[in-house]
Amino acid sequence: MELVYSLLLLYLTFVRNAIADATPGWGRLWLSELGHTLPPEGRRRIEAFQSRQTDKKRVFVRAETWLSSRTQKPTAPSSDVDWSGMAETIFWIGHFGVSWPLAEWLSNYEIDRAIDALPIEILADLMLGMSCGYQDGFSSWLETNRSRLMNRFRQETQTVALEDDGEKLTAHFIVDIQQQNGSQSEDEQEAETTKNRLHEEAVQRCGILRRLLPDRELYACQGYGHRVWSGEIPFDETQKTGIPKSYLPISWLLSVNSTFRGLAVQPFRPKTWQEYTHLIFNLRQALLQALKQLEQGLEVYFRHSKNVQLIGKLIDSERWDYCQHILRNKPLLPHCAVDEWGFVDELGSDSPSQKGKEKLSVVSKRSLFLKLYKPFLTDWGTYTNTLYNFFDQAIHAMALNPVLGKGLKPEQNNEATKNQIIEIAKQKGIQPHVIRISNFNLANTIQVLPKLHKNFRQLLAQFINDNELESLDGQEQVVYRRVWNLWYLFTSQPDLRLQNAVQESANRFEHTKKRIRNNLKKELRSISSESLRFQIVSEDTLWGDERGLWIKIDGENPIDVYNSLESLLTAIHQVFLELKNKDLRHHVIDLNWPFVVIIPLVKGKSLNATAWRISLTVLLSNDEQLELKWWNLVSHPIPPDALNELGLMIWAQPRLEVANKLVASVSQLSLFAAHIRDFAKLPDLDEQGKKELQQYIQRLVSPMNEALQLVLDTEVEIGNCFIELSPSDYEKHPNFVEAIKALKALHERVLPTSDFQGQVSMDLEGMVEWANRLETGKQYAFFAYLFWASDILSIVPFSK
Repeated sequence: MELVYSLLLLYLTFVRNAIADATPGWGRLWLSELGHTLPPEGRRRIEAFQSRQTDKKRVFVRAETWLSSRTQKPTAPSSDVDWSGMAETIFWIGHFGVSWPLAEWLSNYEIDRAIDALPIEILADLMLGMSCGYQDGFSSWLETNRSRLMNRFRQETQTVALEDDGEKLTAHFIVDIQQQNGSQSEDEQEAETTKNRLHEEAVQRCGILRRLLPDRELYACQGYGHRVWSGEIPFDETQKTGIPKSYLPISWLLSVNSTFRGLAVQPFRPKTWQEYTHLIFNLRQALLQALKQLEQGLEVYFRHSKNVQLIGKLIDSERWDYCQHILRNKPLLPHCAVDEWGFVDELGSDSPSQKGKEKLSVVSKRSLFLKLYKPFLTDWGTYTNTLYNFFDQAIHAMALNPVLGKGLKPEQNNEATKNQIIEIAKQKGIQPHVIRISNFNLANTIQVLPKLHKNFRQLLAQFINDNELESLDGQEQVVYRRVWNLWYLFTSQPDLRLQNAVQESANRFEHTKKRIRNNLKKELRSISSESLRFQIVSEDTLWGDERGLWIKIDGENPIDVYNSLESLLTAIHQVFLELKNKDLRHHVIDLNWPFVVIIPLVKGKSLNATAWRISLTVLLSNDEQLELKWWNLVSHPIPPDALNELGLMIWAQPRLEVANKLVASVSQLSLFAAHIRDFAKLPDLDEQGKKELQQYIQRLVSPMNEALQLVLDTEVEIGNCFIELSPSDYEKHPNFVEAIKALKALHERVLPTSDFQGQVSMDLEGMVEWANRLETGKQYAFFAYLFWASDILSIVPFSK
């Protein structure tokens, strides 16, 4: 509401003036420093300010007064925008306790029409507003109209069952498979089922329910149709067992806080992108200089045999505090990147209240621009947050570790004495448990640097000297890594004495990495044969923005190549687990090879430019045995840049395209059937639910028939090639014969029913049985593909 907004501006002016008196020279600090330790004088000023601060409720006094003075019936709403404004107005009069004759001004006839005519989001807002503005009268109205509202919700959200036990509402909804990105492969779609879209769909439904039927305490939901494998999935994002009402807050109230904050920080924003860029550049330089000083201090520490004070002597404590301060108060986006009304900014662009604000065209444009900045802001946030954690945690290590490492006399150097020192340190505020964690935070900073540098250049390079930026990027990559090497030794072995700590710490880490690499090469040679070779091909090639350990399997026979995956993964598992220090193993992985990429090749070339990309952390999660789930073994298209860098070639045999088409079409058909199979997990449905489910399934009939026909046509195409062979040729083409056997087994499983007449038509029970057969059919399609490829490529020599 415009009135609430104007009053926010008035209140903000008072607060700014009062704070300026209480905290002269603090600038933006009053927004961020109040939660941290203040000097006594600063605390006295804040307490004095709080004693004369106007009650926040007073910000709405004029709005309450104005609304209370309204005696004339407002104009009846005639558009969606009108209804949306009315919903918010009714909410605020209830929130302020203003008495309006709403039952007279807004007739039941108008509300009844709104139930069927308004978009579901606006209808939900109207119900929420009425629950607050109508107060006692709303409860009886809601009971009369509850079933209509529930039916409307079900129709709009593909909810086939809505359970209500008086305290909790649970929506059972269909996940529309046709909303998936059609350009993705079916395997990628399966891997996507645990990501944000499903979570957003679930939360959206709970949010609508919370507003549409606001008299319940918990809101839950469960999706169906996304679990397209018969096995488990890692985590079902559609399942919300009961979100408390308090966790689904009212966006109108949130918008007051977010808008106040947006207005409050505006004076502290830089004016231009150039000013913003230089603020960030200077911040990065300051942090780099502090870490260089830490590096020098650790070098001195390791050269001495006795305790050397780090913080306050070798390391400037004021500079360290300053780095914590600038990380806590990182630069805000410039004025030109956000709207002047405080609605849209980088601090709250994803808030629930944002959707309503984006109806304003200017605000909408600003929101779109913020999405363009998001990759940089995300990486910048990771960089500053992890570094702040490191600077904060490092203080504890610099206070305690020199004492434990080099501050004890020989007779004191025992576990009992060290434990006593640790207990005394805890009493003085030192937190020993964060010392180990500091290594992980600095490692996380190093991991995000390449992405930060890339996104910084894309967004801000035009505002900074290129040579200076190149120098800073290069120094950060080198210095941060050197400091990590030193810091890891300092936190794990503070008693060491090293003459050249920088070089020796780097050598120790590189030696560990080299030992793993050499052992892995040795293991790969041991499992290789004349017809099947395993080899590391790269450690630096990027998949997206991350480096990986790239290993190729190159064999003469496609079946042998694909069957060898398990033995390769077992070898990798064994080699890495030879490093018993779990923390060090974790750091070696994170800083060098977060992923292992396994490329299957047949006679030096890829069949379809795909590879397995598996997290090494996941691969090594169980020390006892290799334990991977199906979603870890999904193959993905290799990025074009990586293909070019590695010089990978792809087989361009026209006959291979037929087999590729078979696998793709069977996978697509299987996806449709498995999607419907998941509906068998639905609870018992009422007549409306059965009707909605049947209508949805009917929409899938046409694309399913098309997918099935493509499978059958491809089977015929491959079968025709077999007919061209004479029986005497069968011995010359054993793989082709095996491909035909697999094709026959596939055909038995791909037909919906034994009396199939050209159109998919069956009940849910039959669809479940068919989906189970198709899951096996996918395997036979892939067998046929591999045997077919083996036959086609059998005449090509294998370069050894």
